[in-house]
Amino acid sequence: MMNSDNGNKWWEEDKGEVHKKLFAYLENLKIKQAGRSEDNLRNLKLYGNSDVLGLRMGEFNRSSSSNRITLNVVQMAVDTVTARMAKSKPKPVFITEDGDFTLRRQSKLLEQFVMGQFARLKLYRLGPKIQRDSGVFGDGFLYWYWKNDEICCERVFPEEIQVDEDEAVYSDPRQISRTKYISKTRLRELYPQKIEAIDQLGTESGSFMFDSMENDMVTIVETWRLGEGKSKGRHAIAIKTATLLDEVYAYDYIPFTRLSWSERLLGYYSQGIAEILTGIQVEINKILRTIQRSMHMGAIPKIFVESGSKVVSSHLNNDIGTIVTFTGTPPQSGALMSVPQDLYVQLDKLYSRAFEQVGVSQMSTAGEKPSGLNSGKALRTFHDIENERFAVHAQKYEDFYMDCARMVVRMSKDGAKSGKGLKSTVIDGKQMKVIKWEDITITDDQYVMRLYPTNLLSDTPSGRLSDVDDLIQMGLIDQVQAKALLDYPDIEGALSLDNAKYEDILATIEQFVDKGIYQPPEEFQDLSYGIGMIQLAYLKYKRWGLEDERLDLFRTWIEDAMLILSPPQPEIDPEQELMALMEAEMGEAPMDAQGLMSEEELLALNTSPIDGARL
Repeated sequence: MMNSDNGNKWWEEDKGEVHKKLFAYLENLKIKQAGRSEDNLRNLKLYGNSDVLGLRMGEFNRSSSSNRITLNVVQMAVDTVTARMAKSKPKPVFITEDGDFTLRRQSKLLEQFVMGQFARLKLYRLGPKIQRDSGVFGDGFLYWYWKNDEICCERVFPEEIQVDEDEAVYSDPRQISRTKYISKTRLRELYPQKIEAIDQLGTESGSFMFDSMENDMVTIVETWRLGEGKSKGRHAIAIKTATLLDEVYAYDYIPFTRLSWSERLLGYYSQGIAEILTGIQVEINKILRTIQRSMHMGAIPKIFVESGSKVVSSHLNNDIGTIVTFTGTPPQSGALMSVPQDLYVQLDKLYSRAFEQVGVSQMSTAGEKPSGLNSGKALRTFHDIENERFAVHAQKYEDFYMDCARMVVRMSKDGAKSGKGLKSTVIDGKQMKVIKWEDITITDDQYVMRLYPTNLLSDTPSGRLSDVDDLIQMGLIDQVQAKALLDYPDIEGALSLDNAKYEDILATIEQFVDKGIYQPPEEFQDLSYGIGMIQLAYLKYKRWGLEDERLDLFRTWIEDAMLILSPPQPEIDPEQELMALMEAEMGEAPMDAQGLMSEEELLALNTSPIDGARL
């Protein structure tokens, strides 16, 4: 058996001399694992339904033309699974110790920072592409790097990744290399001190057929090896004629996140949908070619004319009412043969078996659902039955986003050590705010990361209405929260007014908790609704250990709101109260022209209405 490193331990080379052994090491690895490149080429052909000539420069963008009929179950199955997984947008949540409000606030900042990076990197768009790669090739890779003091990531074509499977027999590699093409012009800009070595490189071409093709592309290798024991890690970038970068790699991770479809029992590389369906797809292609040729050769209607009969061939046309003259046996029409029905039966059977083997239904592939299933409960039950086959891979898809979140946190810590001022712009409710990494002080041992599914409600309007109605019936939400959950663009303007009282009180609570600023109640607010929300928030944050100074803001707001709703009655002087009662009983006293009562009027006023006695 060939030695795994072929005697070329590039990581033990002197600084700046890595290229002398690195390319020999990778060439030996390529020969030893030649079957993987053949599998990748086959899977690429199956998914793309094209005869791609190769995976090297000048080959992958060329394919021979073909007019044969196709029925690509590989592409349909991969795209269906990708669409199913893309509906899920897992959100990492950082859970801290119960009762410590400071840690909770820090975990919220960390969560918002990570989600801000996810949005900037457009990770929920990259995720489905990585999922598609895993379906076609078995594995999908995302590469993480720094650019302009910001975290960046990009999709990596799986053929570019090289891992020694003898070393990673249990799928835990200590080193990973990436080989890709780059233009010499770009390489000169990146490494101006190596221009002479770069100019010595020959450009890449796929094979002797395209050697004369003019291009500016060369091969570059970037490789990482983790440290082990007293041996330090190594990170290098090299071309065949020079080592462009050579440094100690002190981290305990390699900057790739990987999503696999079905891991093999041994080895690093996984099995994809294309490989699983290869036999079925090949047989389907064979049956289709047989049907196509049979129909072309024998199923087309023919006109039989007996030899020696006098038939005018020009009379055999498709004109209406044509008179055909003949002498002898009349011409007859018919087909030489018909396509055997068994071919169609076998084709339909293989087509359905392909989707069953992957675990998707033909209705899902066509974007259909069973008729009559409109409620959210019925749709959830229908999808749950199909999702049982995807349970394991759905967990892998979620773990992929957890790995991405961990990578963001790791790189942010490393960047802070080197003075990179990272920040994330996030949308908090209806407002935008900027979170700086330097404001996050929580450590790894103070939280546990979990994933929160963001697609709990149904996607269809009818299903979503049913889901929200179920939540109302169970008493989990009220009418105001139900309107917020509907989130329909065409009624957003109308609902925004109904939700105003909820958002207003929620903003007041955030002022108390986040900034410690007191915002007094106003008589124009829905104070009865606000008192209930503020009281619940008070109990929640009291249990979480919020500072008493900020809890006092909740108590003060409730007291002030109650005073507005039920103001105290003003104190009345007893003599004034007596005079008011007397005036109420007797009504308005008559006045003379000068505003004074006459003597008779005063006498009448001082007489008791009961017995006429003087008061």
